[in-house]
Amino acid sequence: MKELQQNAREKLQFQPLGGKEKMFERLYLEEITRWFKQNFFSWFDGIDCDRCNLPMVNSGLKQATSQHLADGASTVEWYILPYHNQP
Repeated sequence: MKELQQNAREKLQFQPLGGKEKMFERLYLEEITRWFKQNFFSWFDGIDCDRCNLPMVNSGLKQATSQHLADGASTVEWYILPYHNQP
């Protein structure tokens, strides 16, 4: 967090005078958002089947199993192979 605050302070130097506290809050929020999108999350386009390596497609959300619930999830994404008649 200190690094994000420092980045916001560095950007604040190039802003016009007046309202620097509000401007710092905005720049800090932009830094947090950037970090969240670029460092916190890992994005992927899809998932491949472990057995046949074919691409799977999202079939929607399903109710969590007891293991998912124990891990803190209430719903899970469900993927299927469109090439086979099995989930």
